Amino acid sequence: MIARILSGLFLITIFSSCSVMKTIALRPTGKIIYDASFDQQVENDWELFEQSLGSNIKLMEALLSQDEWNKDLLVSLLKGYVAKGFAIHETYYLKDKLNDEDDSIHRKRALASYTRGLQVGVKFLMSEGLPENVLTQNLNTPDKLYEIIDSEFSNNKRDIEGILYTAQTLAALVNLQRENMKVISYLPVAKRLFDWACSKDPNIALGACDIFYASYDSGRPKMLGGDPERGRQKFLAGIKKWPENYLMREAYVEFYALPMIDQDIFARQKLFFSKKGTEFENSRYWKGQPIRINKKSYTNVFNMIAIKRMQIIEKFEEDIF
Repeated sequence: MIARILSGLFLITIFSSCSVMKTIALRPTGKIIYDASFDQQVENDWELFEQSLGSNIKLMEALLSQDEWNKDLLVSLLKGYVAKGFAIHETYYLKDKLNDEDDSIHRKRALASYTRGLQVGVKFLMSEGLPENVLTQNLNTPDKLYEIIDSEFSNNKRDIEGILYTAQTLAALVNLQRENMKVISYLPVAKRLFDWACSKDPNIALGACDIFYASYDSGRPKMLGGDPERGRQKFLAGIKKWPENYLMREAYVEFYALPMIDQDIFARQKLFFSKKGTEFENSRYWKGQPIRINKKSYTNVFNMIAIKRMQIIEKFEEDIF
């Protein structure tokens, strides 16, 4: 009997040790994947970006299944789902939206991606000991949520990104479901998460904060707390601040010029994209110039998205204006 008990304890120790060893082994892997996630921004091939995104997400999910509270992997996976929802599905949905297609498969896919991203974001919050329902608990007290986040999370880039992209998934789910009042009630929660992340690093994600606040003001009339003119000024300031990030200009068109039916703004940005879109495409090919390694541009993915979206908008120019 004693031998049997000792044998059982031995097996438990072995399995427990294996689990601990896997966790220890995955820690540096998670850090490597998180650090490498920034290099995804230099991609300038849309098909490669779109086709590889899903496999990257599945790899991170597989690794997380072996170390479910690995913060580096959680934030990397969260960024993957945001990229899938925003870069791919919302870009394709733009055409359906401008075409007044109510039952858009791309909208549904964006919602699904953001929903999975939100689940990862909640788990990231839980990794610091916050309750699973912390966002719902503070639905009517977003300032308290800000204080909780501020007391539990550090100022390192990974934590700031974790909060930022959790905010983006939530804000995107609100934006895509404006007919659902239960969902809309979470907008102040998303904003306070943005406020925390952007207060720690206003330059995080090369203009994400500027785009959010400009879009936030532009997207609502004054009677609902918005200020389109203030939003316009924020877009102009953001364009000046981030001249290499064309997504700032595209957002200016999509979230201000189109709702305000401002053809002059659209025309100026269309002219800009006509030139820069050609330059961006030409930069992808070697044409006999002295051979050298291209300098990394961390705005490539943002610019690809912006160019593709402007191409979609331009096809509806006559219908819009």
